[in-house]
Amino acid sequence: MNLQAQALSILDTALRVPPLFVMDEVLKCCFGFSNNMHVRYRYSNFLADENPFLNAEGFGRSPLEDDPTNLTDDTHTPDDDDDDDNTSLLSPSTLTKILVFLLVYMTAMVVFLLTSKRLQQMYLVVGSMATVVAGYQLNMATMQHLLASTTTATPQHNFPLVYSLLSLNTSALMDMNGIEVVVEGYRYARRVMTDFGLHALLESEWVRLNVPNVLRTFWVIRVIQHVMSLVAEIVYARGDYRSIFLLGVEDVYVIFKAVMIQGCETAVALLGMTSVVSYVSHYVGVLFQMILLTTEDDERSMGTVCAILFFILAEQSGLTVMEGEKRFVRLCRNFCLLFTAMLHFIHNMVNPVLMSLSASCNPAMYRHTRALFVCLLLFSLPLVLLYILWSFYPLSTWLLAVSAFSIQVVVKTLVSVLIYSLFLVDAYRNQFWERLDDHVYYISAFGNSVEFVFGILLFFNGAWIYFFESGGSIRAFMMCVHAYFNIWCEAKNGWTVFMKRRTAVKKIDSLPEATTDQLSAHDDVCAICFQELQSARITRCNHYFHSVCLRKWLYVQDSCPLCHEILYRTESHENTHAQTPAPGIHPAEGGDEDNAHTQAHTDEQGNTDVIQGENMNTTNRRDIVIDNEVGEAVIQRQENSEENSQENNEENSILRRRRESHIDEDIGQ
Repeated sequence: MNLQAQALSILDTALRVPPLFVMDEVLKCCFGFSNNMHVRYRYSNFLADENPFLNAEGFGRSPLEDDPTNLTDDTHTPDDDDDDDNTSLLSPSTLTKILVFLLVYMTAMVVFLLTSKRLQQMYLVVGSMATVVAGYQLNMATMQHLLASTTTATPQHNFPLVYSLLSLNTSALMDMNGIEVVVEGYRYARRVMTDFGLHALLESEWVRLNVPNVLRTFWVIRVIQHVMSLVAEIVYARGDYRSIFLLGVEDVYVIFKAVMIQGCETAVALLGMTSVVSYVSHYVGVLFQMILLTTEDDERSMGTVCAILFFILAEQSGLTVMEGEKRFVRLCRNFCLLFTAMLHFIHNMVNPVLMSLSASCNPAMYRHTRALFVCLLLFSLPLVLLYILWSFYPLSTWLLAVSAFSIQVVVKTLVSVLIYSLFLVDAYRNQFWERLDDHVYYISAFGNSVEFVFGILLFFNGAWIYFFESGGSIRAFMMCVHAYFNIWCEAKNGWTVFMKRRTAVKKIDSLPEATTDQLSAHDDVCAICFQELQSARITRCNHYFHSVCLRKWLYVQDSCPLCHEILYRTESHENTHAQTPAPGIHPAEGGDEDNAHTQAHTDEQGNTDVIQGENMNTTNRRDIVIDNEVGEAVIQRQENSEENSQENNEENSILRRRRESHIDEDIGQ
């Protein structure tokens, strides 16, 4: 992006910030429903808390909530609320005020959605009107000063402001008809949705409006305004302007607490804080990527995930409708939950790095050191967090949730490090480690079981919060999502993997184990892993494989990896196939024992693969091969045994080339 494009982007962002301030002020006033327009949190109120951060009540508690007499000028007592309830909400003045607030809010939203060209035109008109007003006020002040300085009494002439505004050229404003702009935007949105869908419309508008930067700029300006106001109040309370350079830790905490409380008091402010959280989380993820020397998928970046999670937690807990200290406590709790979620995301970043390093035998020790350093952080940070929380805060549902997430991170990190160690040891072994797959499976099963148990505990913890503490449709929806994805799907996948493994072990046990003499006579490697055969299983087609390698192959299919012979059949299938000839194949004419001898190779579903008919009196041999892809039989005649052997070898090579590698996504093998 060149300098001119950057300047235009900054200008567009700056022009879209003022409408957000207008919408924020309207939300502060609750669209005119509340007489208490805006409760300010003064420096003196926060200073009254002797131990504001760590006490028995939570993340600090102000006496305002317990002492109704400790009120500021901007607050009102419950008696005033009772008096206000006596007034009708349907009075003409109240309805007029509500309609005005709605009109102002909708106008600000339309202005925010305008294109850059129309937005610049509107600001030019508004700037011209502001210039006329300022010029009128300056002229009136000058005239009054000149008339007051003369000795003779001269009659004063007051020129109304309307006369000055009438001379303003409003052609640019007239050209931008508000109704036409709204109708044009509606037609454009409908056309894009019809042609490309809702997702394309939202994505294009998100990029055009530059929503994250606008929200982030709005929130930062809002915070700066609040900080300057609080600093000025501190200086005024102390009566010494030099005290601004002598702010202590307590003063900084008071300012931070006030900014956090006021920084999420409306929906627009909450969106701005969410954008800031996304920005910070994104660069935290970038930092860990630099440490791990990896790249990141933009669709699953840490900033996006953390922003969505933070906004859902805020809406789920009703953060914007809380008052004062309760809002600060809830915000700190949400940040703790967000911190544990970031640790989970970092583990998802480091886990594939560990597996790749252990599998590739990477000799670069600095890469192993970086990955293990991140694992050390993932192991120690949750434990430190648990120690702090359980030392200073009583048992609660929120504390149980944070503890469950933290323990999950610790267990997942230990499982990853153990599997990494096993693969690393196996990489430097000279002999084949046949029990490696079992060890990896048991360790992974332990980690998944712990995660599943904590998922059930979190569901019951959320149900307790929903029924006895704070309900809500968002919490109920998130509980349903958690129950389906983290409990039902995980249980289903775990049971599927267990049954596949159990079936594969049963099939392997039905095959004979090769003796030492047989292995010496075979003198070959495993055709699956190409490792030396210290022990092996012999298939029905007299092929030798490692037991663990063959078990992984049986996770995918039941045929031999080399010749596609069915490896496992029940007795009922064997008896049925021995008594019933294959459909479409008739025995050779003649009743003597030299007649055609038919062998049918069928799988467990009864599909015939290869049928071989052989006449013992002649040298001709007929092979009927059924192609499963097209469902047709191909008859092949062979004149002699040499051609038969050569064609069998070609057929086996073709089958090997046609055989594709299958990876079970459930077990990763």
